[in-house]
Amino acid sequence: MVLLTESYNENVESFKNKYNLDIETLHINASSEKSSQLLKEFIEENEDVKNSILKYYKRDFELYERAKEKVIK
Repeated sequence: MVLLTESYNENVESFKNKYNLDIETLHINASSEKSSQLLKEFIEENEDVKNSILKYYKRDFELYERAKEKVIK
């Protein structure tokens, strides 16, 4: 089973309903909206940082895109 982050809540709800599960999810390491926005802005404004992140997580991004292609067909 693949749960895409773009529609995570909807996917979890569908999964729960399909298998009649009484479960809840929570995001333990969730950051505040303010800190998330600050980090996004910092990355966008700093090309070296952005490129380092893209390079470090390149394989993860590729695998995620491949999974999305298979799921969204």
